[in-house]
Amino acid sequence: MTLRWRWVVGGWAMLSGVGVVVACGSSAAPSTGSFPDAGADATHRGTGSDGSAHGDASHGRDSAILRSPDASSHSPTDSGIDGACAVGKTPATVIPAYLVFVMDRSDSMKQYGKWPACSAALETFFSDPTTTGISSSLTFMPYVKPDAADTATHPGYSCTAADYATPEVPMTALPSTAFKPVIAAEPLALGTPTRPAIQGALAYALTVKAAHPGSKVLLVLATDGYPAGCTDNTVENVADAAAVAANTDGIPVYVLGVGPASADDAGISKLDDVAKAGGTTSAFFIPTEVDGGDAGVTEQAFLAAVHQIQGSLGCVYSIPPPPAGQTLDFNAVNVVLSSSGSDTTLAYSASCANPGGWYYDDSDAGTPDKIILCSGACQSVKSTSSTSSISVVFGCATSGLGAK
Repeated sequence: MTLRWRWVVGGWAMLSGVGVVVACGSSAAPSTGSFPDAGADATHRGTGSDGSAHGDASHGRDSAILRSPDASSHSPTDSGIDGACAVGKTPATVIPAYLVFVMDRSDSMKQYGKWPACSAALETFFSDPTTTGISSSLTFMPYVKPDAADTATHPGYSCTAADYATPEVPMTALPSTAFKPVIAAEPLALGTPTRPAIQGALAYALTVKAAHPGSKVLLVLATDGYPAGCTDNTVENVADAAAVAANTDGIPVYVLGVGPASADDAGISKLDDVAKAGGTTSAFFIPTEVDGGDAGVTEQAFLAAVHQIQGSLGCVYSIPPPPAGQTLDFNAVNVVLSSSGSDTTLAYSASCANPGGWYYDDSDAGTPDKIILCSGACQSVKSTSSTSSISVVFGCATSGLGAK
């Protein structure tokens, strides 16, 4: 029995089987050179809100790196793959994902109903069945030291990164109700030590990444203001920490700014700088009462932003190893969408110029190790989640090879 995965409103759920068929006696990776980076994170292809990866055509793989299919090969059709050119099946899996969530609980969150709205959105997300296949942790800032004698006159919050390296809720498979009582019991406190919180959360994220090689780990910061308190705790310092996470450690940093984003506001207008440094282009800005919204609008906007981040994790499949005795030919790979009893072979599209196509993503060694659906194909999978599946078929000349 093979495994099938389904997309359910931004999350993956296991149904029954995604399989692969591997070519017999084909060549290994193309010998004409390594594959250039096609953009592994969510800022390099597509729209993000549809679950695809992002990027622009200039990052697409040069199709000349792959050899042209032999015209005499059995070619896939819209009705499926000609089985004469393929042998064997191997299960394929969706790349696992882990969210390291840092939530601001500074006392300013009590203004305009921000805390009730945002905490309700968090509780909803963490318990949502659509999050199946994702795990998350939760860290609050500021961390108030247990021995702080008088929090009224001496807040006692920590400016030490190590104090933020142990989350209040450790990495937990979603959906889960474990977060709700922790969020409900969390008091607000003075201080916004964003820089040490990010650094501590990054240390934790690195332990998660080390424990789950090949997985995707994201750091998510939700805050309603500029960093405050502690030394070396400016927007620039936080952006530097985010840049280390993204560029050195390969962990993108997403930012949710709760409140007005006007240029003259002292709260969150520069959080874009942190998101850009963290490799995610721009922050999400969540409207509050000040922006003409209300608690319901804030809650739904916060939840929608988290779901958009969740969506960036989708439509990425690992390439399974071939059966014993077989070698893998990357020029003889096809991706098939099965829906309502009908099979459609998706065309290879290096730059996703064809939004209904797919492309390879490379390992650190420069050879493909992931298959990623372009935005249209990803949306097709999501919109027919109850009746569709993706199969990766090896052995037949790749449909669309040579297209940009």
